[in-house]
Amino acid sequence: PRQPRQKVMPVEYQFKEDYTADEAAALFNFEEDPFKDAAISGDVVWAQKTKHFVALADGGAPLSNTAVFTRNVSVGPTTVLVGGLGGVITVPQGRKQGHASKLVTLAKDYLFSEEGGKVDTVLLFCLDHNIGFYERLGFRKLTGVSVVVGQPGDKQIPAPQNVMICPREHFTWPGGDVDLNGLPW
Repeated sequence: PRQPRQKVMPVEYQFKEDYTADEAAALFNFEEDPFKDAAISGDVVWAQKTKHFVALADGGAPLSNTAVFTRNVSVGPTTVLVGGLGGVITVPQGRKQGHASKLVTLAKDYLFSEEGGKVDTVLLFCLDHNIGFYERLGFRKLTGVSVVVGQPGDKQIPAPQNVMICPREHFTWPGGDVDLNGLPW
């Protein structure tokens, strides 16, 4: 039997510099730990997220989030300007409505633009069960190379999750081991 269609609520997509405490709580505290399946060994310190694309329900409640970063990353002997995506999450009542797909696409377009830094590649970290989602949005998983990320005290650790990239048109990812040159996002 067919499942009844969920009522789609009016949504506004916008760029935000940061969240209020209440907005952050609505997005990230709807369950004990929304990233609990991260399968991360030990305590990984993640970069502070300050620039976001957000889907807001009628009335302003946040439904979905994608944070953006820019950083020079070392790929073998080459420096690549990378746009990072992080904190991609959708609250339960907003899922299966395309909000995360829309926000990831908006964030990629922004990062490839002059305003967003005109990055060479967009890079993200993701859990195994999300690989297909990101592949449908143009990302591919980095394989066969070492990826290290920074941690406090000048430590480096292997990437805590899968690493996926989406190079801009006419840019060829140079290949080689990757050093994120800072905290993961």
